[in-house]
Amino acid sequence: THSDQMQYIQNPANAGTDFRIDTSSIGDANFIGGAVGYNFNKWLRFDLSGEYRAKNQVNAFGHYTVACTNAPDNICDDTYQGYLKSWVGLANAYVDLGTWWCLTPFVGAGIGGAYNQITNFYDINTTSGGFGLGRNSAEWHMAYALYAGLAYNVSQNLKVDLTYRYLNYGSITDTVDCVGGCNPDQFKFGNLQSH
Repeated sequence: THSDQMQYIQNPANAGTDFRIDTSSIGDANFIGGAVGYNFNKWLRFDLSGEYRAKNQVNAFGHYTVACTNAPDNICDDTYQGYLKSWVGLANAYVDLGTWWCLTPFVGAGIGGAYNQITNFYDINTTSGGFGLGRNSAEWHMAYALYAGLAYNVSQNLKVDLTYRYLNYGSITDTVDCVGGCNPDQFKFGNLQSH
């Protein structure tokens, strides 16, 4: 799993800060899924698929200098960590491109939705000791997939295939509230993808 760099969405009441995200990452996710389908003819197949993408860790690191007075170099740091999990459902179509020596190359595409959740997201200001907690957000987003593969025809009714899939399953945004009170900012992991 990967994403565009985490985006800092500034609360308008915090105008004037120079905070920025330096790095962000999402760990690889284990997932389990299944599908049920129909072979329309010798060229065209359809299926409905669903999967659960298990909890995986998200991390980010950022810094600011404005209003940072208690650091020797006037650079204050923030570290972020949380967990992302998702449910994804897709309606897929595949086109078989012909069969030679029991091998059938194919391409496909799918469209559907993803229910993304971020939990236990927190912010620690490592310079001042400040602390913030996310709201455990959950959001629905459009999802889509592209497929390319090669199937081996074991028999007339059984194929074994090797498939590459690109999956895009939307984004997730969480609001972080400071312990002790602040104007809460938002943080977005956008363009969630899996290969």
